[in-house]
Amino acid sequence: MATPGECNTEPSLELLQVKNTFIEENTKAAPKKIGFIGMGRLGQIIVKHLLNSRHVVSIWNQSVEKCLKSVEAGAQLCLTPSEVVRNSDIIFSCVSGPDVVKSLFYRDEGILQGFKNCEPGTKGYVELTFMDSSTSNEIAKAIRDNGGKYLEAPIYDSGRRAEEGSLPLLCSGDLELFKECEVYFTTFSEFQIFDP
Repeated sequence: MATPGECNTEPSLELLQVKNTFIEENTKAAPKKIGFIGMGRLGQIIVKHLLNSRHVVSIWNQSVEKCLKSVEAGAQLCLTPSEVVRNSDIIFSCVSGPDVVKSLFYRDEGILQGFKNCEPGTKGYVELTFMDSSTSNEIAKAIRDNGGKYLEAPIYDSGRRAEEGSLPLLCSGDLELFKECEVYFTTFSEFQIFDP
């Protein structure tokens, strides 16, 4: 116990128990299937957190080798980005930049084709890639025009905080999708949402 004038920076056991109970209860309640596109170092860490929290995760990456550890841990490997969309309720994308996002989005059997082949209103898309506003607006419009919900949640820092599950995210976009994603965000991030 801290004496007067001292600050105790250690979280109390009760606080830790409340946080862990919140995560466990919400993890059990989450029925959504997750898709993840982009299995670089950061993507692999995020997928590991999702799998450790007992979520169903389908993955895709241009290089299949980068998917193998996640598949061994329980992820389902998809052959195309479109297949990830078809097999998932909420799709996360975490790639190296806006040019790659657009390439994966518009390619044959890409993300957009997956949305076009699904029932409107059944899918959400979360872009974790840091990108310019014009690309983000273009992708958001295409998702919405094809019956999906869009949320932008770019990752600004990926160092040790990725392994700790405390990546900082700033979220903007569809509020309903954000609420659906909170349980998944708690497995790998600390987040804020801005309502313009």
